[in-house]
Amino acid sequence: MAQIRSESKFVRVASSKLKPTADLIRGQQIRAAQQSLEFLPNRGAKLLRKCLASLVANAEDRGVRNADNLVLSKVEIGTGPIMRRIRPMSRGQAFVVRKRLSHIFMAVEVPELS
Repeated sequence: MAQIRSESKFVRVASSKLKPTADLIRGQQIRAAQQSLEFLPNRGAKLLRKCLASLVANAEDRGVRNADNLVLSKVEIGTGPIMRRIRPMSRGQAFVVRKRLSHIFMAVEVPELS
């Protein structure tokens, strides 16, 4: 079986906020996952929906006919680099603000294409 992938890297959302949303769509058909993400209010759902649209486009580009009926075999959220910013505090102290980034990986399994 061939694997068709899509990834979004350096997304400006912490991975801890994306993981519960990714757990909802893992193992679903693409059409059902799109409908699930459509009505979730968090910002991570919008980013996952964009990565899912890229996955469908990649599948259609590789020759898959009904990409909406494929099942998401892998949805992984990885931690990216951390941007550190300095916030001034009282008495000359500095507070480090950590802006966390994430990587999104999605894949579907399709029969071998000839």
